[in-house]
Amino acid sequence: MITSKKIFLAALIAGAVCVGISVYAADKPVDKPTAQGGPASAPPAVPVVAVPVIKKDIARTITTVGSLLASESADINSEIAGKIEKINFEEGMPVKKGDILLEIDSGLLKADFSKADAAYRVATASLERDRKLYGSKYISTQELDESKSTLQQRQAERDSARIILDRAMVKAPFDGLMGLRNFSVGDYVDIGKVLTTIDAYDPINIEFSVPERNFSDIRKDQTISFETDAWPSDVFNGKIYAVDSRINPATRSVQVKAMADNADGKLRSGMYARITIETSVSQGSLVIPEEAVSSKGDKDFVFIIQDGKANTRFITIDTRQNGEVSVREGLEEGDMIVAAGIQRVREGMNVSIEKAPEQPVQK
Repeated sequence: MITSKKIFLAALIAGAVCVGISVYAADKPVDKPTAQGGPASAPPAVPVVAVPVIKKDIARTITTVGSLLASESADINSEIAGKIEKINFEEGMPVKKGDILLEIDSGLLKADFSKADAAYRVATASLERDRKLYGSKYISTQELDESKSTLQQRQAERDSARIILDRAMVKAPFDGLMGLRNFSVGDYVDIGKVLTTIDAYDPINIEFSVPERNFSDIRKDQTISFETDAWPSDVFNGKIYAVDSRINPATRSVQVKAMADNADGKLRSGMYARITIETSVSQGSLVIPEEAVSSKGDKDFVFIIQDGKANTRFITIDTRQNGEVSVREGLEEGDMIVAAGIQRVREGMNVSIEKAPEQPVQK
């Protein structure tokens, strides 16, 4: 006979079994129906911009900065002391070599020259007379030699007086542009005082330095191009005329000088120049946009699109310039790579080309 205790245990076991079945059913995954009632589909493809790898000739260049300097530059000063009598130039105006820039009061200097000239003339006449007397045996050889020596001394004194008188007229040492002056007519100037400046601007010099690693790429008569802040829309050309004979051990760079035509006078000493030097041309380089390149540690890579998927491709970069990268290893011409939308792309992810820009024109 079944007791009430046994009936209670049987009911308890049956309840536990039902609860277990319910839990198992709740944990078991169930395919969620799609809008059409079927199983769920794969994630949608990520839209990206893709471009093909192209071949083009790449000019290898060195970029640096430098300064423009006048090809000739000098301080104008007086070699004698005196009062300024006349000013013959205008500030900032061009002058020619030998032009008289200013004149210093030369009254006393002219008197000194006249005195020395008169003494020279007397000595000349005396020598002529002594030569005739020597021919007639009236004076000795010694007396004739003394007369010659006296003439030479008087000539030297006259030449010295002439030189000092000429220094009263301060002249332009070369063709150039005059600077600002800090004196006026009537001012008294001392010997050596800087009165103004003169600079020759055509041609104009460009001084710059390049790293030691580029020393073998620089040579005399090499063409350079440069830009300035004063004329941002203009590109100027020049030619290297000197390369220093040594490398600066402190900076590990070499100093270089170039020269550029400046007939229009646009360029002035002290201007800042951004310089580009073309060293060689690499024929048929593989080129991609710089924004397509990402880095992982010390390695560079791109995402290449194959069968609708983005795959990582490590590359070796040759050069970077003007927003482009030339690739030495890792890609082939025509490979499609992700150029924009890289932040959303992961290895093996499905991608769709949203918009492919026109291929750059090869130069």
